[in-house]
Amino acid sequence: MVKPLPPFIIAVIGLAAVLVLIGCGPRQVPTPTLPPVRPTRTPVPTSTPAPTITPQPTETPLPSPTPLPSNTPFPTPEVDFSKAKFYTAGFLPNWRFFIAIQAEEEMKGSYEALVDQTVRYRCEVLATYPKRLYCSGPLRRMNDWVDYSIFQTGAEEPVFKSRVFIPPIDTLNRYLR
Repeated sequence: MVKPLPPFIIAVIGLAAVLVLIGCGPRQVPTPTLPPVRPTRTPVPTSTPAPTITPQPTETPLPSPTPLPSNTPFPTPEVDFSKAKFYTAGFLPNWRFFIAIQAEEEMKGSYEALVDQTVRYRCEVLATYPKRLYCSGPLRRMNDWVDYSIFQTGAEEPVFKSRVFIPPIDTLNRYLR
């Protein structure tokens, strides 16, 4: 039976092997330093006269009168919407939806709605309910809150803004049965 070498001898052999490998490696040659270079004289720059251009007088245009700012005319709503409120909303056939607004006075004028900031709804007043404005258009999403704004036709500022919850599809299925 062969007896294993003691750990001390293994360490000495390993150290000797490492030293041999280090000694066999390439040596780094120091980079030679270059002798200092004597500075040379730089010739003094000479000036060359550049041609000069004599500016010619130009004609300055007279200022034109600027119009004074004025209020941009917007159609004045014919109905006071400050007391108007959401009345109802619901599903219509062919994947359409409607929103109704109730005012304290009869609705006058023509209106349109912008639902979810991109979908245009057409608005109308039904003869049987003259204080209500019904707006309808395509149903784009369900089970979510959507913002809507009502504008007088041709106006940029809304006369009424609110949010409405459009219920999930199972509510629609119960409605269509």
